[in-house]
Amino acid sequence: MTNLLSSVRTLYDGFEWAIIFYVSGINAVYFLLMVLGFFALRSYRARQTPETRDALLNSPLLPEVSIIMPAHNEAVTISQSVRSMLNLNYPKFEVVVVNDGSKDDTLGVLIKEFHLCKSTFRAGTAITRPVRAVYRSRDPIRLTVVDKENGGKADALNAGLNVVRAPLIAAALSIAVLSFLGFDGISTLAEESTGRKNPAGRAMIIALFVVAFLFVTQTWLASLLAGGREAFGDDEVGNAFFTLVQAASTTGWMNAFFAVNVMAVGFANAMAAQAATSRLLYSMSRDGQLPGFLSKISSRKVPMAAILVVSALSLVLVLFFVGQIALISSLVNFGALFGFCLLHVSVVWYYVVRKKSKNYLLHLVVPTLGFLIIGYVLFNADALAKIGGLVWLAVGAVVFAINVFRGRGVPELAEEPAND
Repeated sequence: MTNLLSSVRTLYDGFEWAIIFYVSGINAVYFLLMVLGFFALRSYRARQTPETRDALLNSPLLPEVSIIMPAHNEAVTISQSVRSMLNLNYPKFEVVVVNDGSKDDTLGVLIKEFHLCKSTFRAGTAITRPVRAVYRSRDPIRLTVVDKENGGKADALNAGLNVVRAPLIAAALSIAVLSFLGFDGISTLAEESTGRKNPAGRAMIIALFVVAFLFVTQTWLASLLAGGREAFGDDEVGNAFFTLVQAASTTGWMNAFFAVNVMAVGFANAMAAQAATSRLLYSMSRDGQLPGFLSKISSRKVPMAAILVVSALSLVLVLFFVGQIALISSLVNFGALFGFCLLHVSVVWYYVVRKKSKNYLLHLVVPTLGFLIIGYVLFNADALAKIGGLVWLAVGAVVFAINVFRGRGVPELAEEPAND
């Protein structure tokens, strides 16, 4: 039996190293392509003199271009996106923003920021969802806004085609993405780390930079593979990257990417998430904030009860809430962002108020900026996520009040040992 377990462990370790080498290799190739592209673009730009660029921009033969921007529920960023387009270094262009049935105040923001008024328009030949109104700016800018019922990006582009005036057309997509990563889960393993001081903090910073680099690289690669693809259906959004890979190569490559993704999510991500969440439950149980059985550890110093509880909850979510993934993700986002806000507050309280730190840049300015940025995103979160998050926060407040009443209260943190 021991030999069998040893063989299985050796096989598992070999498989793990194979995945690591594969992912490292393919990302190294992506990085090489990005570096080669950088030098190629710089070489091309070096061959273009300022006189040549000015002559091109001032040429009477330069065609006018229409830029169509579909927008859906982008009240937070739409103003900045449109201003970026209006500031393009091109002499003859117009911007057409298509409000594709937004449920937030996207249209109101556009009307207020760019002084829009309703305008008559001549309908084109493209068949689209009903258009409510067309707006043009009273300012001396070439801006047109189409307000229509929701129909998707392709339908919005067709609606924009019906009102453009320039012979050439370009499409731009304004996207607001908040991608906070689970790098902070490393902090739950701080008590189990060994070596020099603060390895968990260094590991979080390194993980953040590595994952951010890989995220940007994958997004850049996907944009190259997109080609003329304008939109994805609701049933394709989750597998959009694999669809692009299949279109650019073969089904075999798509299956390979999909298999690697399943292994990464099913093994690496799931294991890391369970390790971090179980340690969090263990710590709260040890401090008297959760039932005591969650703080039980096995002979191998593993919080087995907490791991089993997290596994059971994950199984319930997968089996019974598979159609509510978007809402669950919003609730998780709300909780994580609210926790990050409190984290920034705690940094100021601990270092500036309690420790009387004079390092105002790291202990006051940086946390304040982080709090304002995350607070702004949290304020503009989905309405259902806010309601659910606030209800869950109220439940937590009740549990905390019960713990205080029972004499548990807030656990005291051990002070850092003074350096000799």
